Amino acid sequence: DMFLRNWVWFVILGNFLVAVSYIISKVLVSGSVSKSINPAPYTFWSGFGGGLIIVGALPVANIWFDFLRTDPFLIVLGILSGLLIILGLWPLYLALSRNAASRVMTLYVSAVPLFTLFIKYWFLSETLSDRQFLAFALLVLGGALVSLKKHKGKIFPSKDAAITLLSALTISCGLILLEIASNVIIFPGEEWKGFFSAFFW
Repeated sequence: DMFLRNWVWFVILGNFLVAVSYIISKVLVSGSVSKSINPAPYTFWSGFGGGLIIVGALPVANIWFDFLRTDPFLIVLGILSGLLIILGLWPLYLALSRNAASRVMTLYVSAVPLFTLFIKYWFLSETLSDRQFLAFALLVLGGALVSLKKHKGKIFPSKDAAITLLSALTISCGLILLEIASNVIIFPGEEWKGFFSAFFW
């Protein structure tokens, strides 16, 4: 499967696109270039707009690739996943509107895998190897140190750090549900179809 063989490149590309997206969001919600946009309606419209694109594009792609399924459990998990991810964006955008993007995103990017590890360990009994755990610990430690560094003589406000962590926790839960939903329907040798089926819902 092409996606499994080249997953590292897809992860790198995905993180690059996410970084570009959040930089744009930072500019829009902070008013760096023009009048600022309130984080709450920005979250709604970004989620609504993204949903319209997905609802429009994936059914067309399904004509050729046949990956959409209507299993009730899959639908419920997919919808819950999407709601959690969209709701988790609001505190993140709020923190971005008041702080440097590098500080907010470093804490956020470190916290998402941390929460994911804990949740999957407690509820799904998943663990890491010693080497994986070391790499994970270095990632989290690096993110924490960068977030604590003073920016323009100011430390990261505890309130904004807290809502960034709340965002990371909420989005982490949404991503875990998306992973579970991706495995509801098994596509032997074509696992990517399970992901896009869950992603649609």
